[in-house]
Amino acid sequence: MGVFKVWSSSADDCTCSLCAKLEGTAVKFDEVFEIAGRSVMDPPLHDGCRCRVSWVDESLLEPRLVRAYKAFEKFSYAASRSQAFQQFVTCFYAAQYFLEQLASASDDDLALSGLSQTDFKAQLRDIQSHRDQIFNAALKRAYDHAWGEAKLLKTELGRRSRMERWLQGVLASQALSSVNLEYLKELFPGF
Repeated sequence: MGVFKVWSSSADDCTCSLCAKLEGTAVKFDEVFEIAGRSVMDPPLHDGCRCRVSWVDESLLEPRLVRAYKAFEKFSYAASRSQAFQQFVTCFYAAQYFLEQLASASDDDLALSGLSQTDFKAQLRDIQSHRDQIFNAALKRAYDHAWGEAKLLKTELGRRSRMERWLQGVLASQALSSVNLEYLKELFPGF
């Protein structure tokens, strides 16, 4: 039996996209984690990284697909609660990344992991077909949060400036479809 180290990100709406993809990755204690052409022995992956590793005996190591399922659940939850659009985007794509792993797994592998009762392919199709609605809901949640903060500012100029910065941040995500852009125009008249 060997000892493994398992990467654990904060799995919340502040997790970066690289750390998110490492969530649940297990390697032998003397091996490196590989991500985006980089090799790291242990966290931190970058400045401000909040990740850590857990040491797990091989006999207690959960199957890869169980770890992927737990990561999918964590990031789905974080995406659904995020009030910052950029963090929503990171969590949404992290959840989709792990769902794609589950959807591409063989029926035998899913059964061995105790996950055969869920139709991950149908869930993935559902998320992909409702992507615009999911993103519009996230835009509304983020807009309402930003506007709530902007209303606390003393001047109209300050409020306008705050909302324009919010809009620039949303547009910088480059994650919006044409449907999302139309919805953004409804939320943000004059855009």
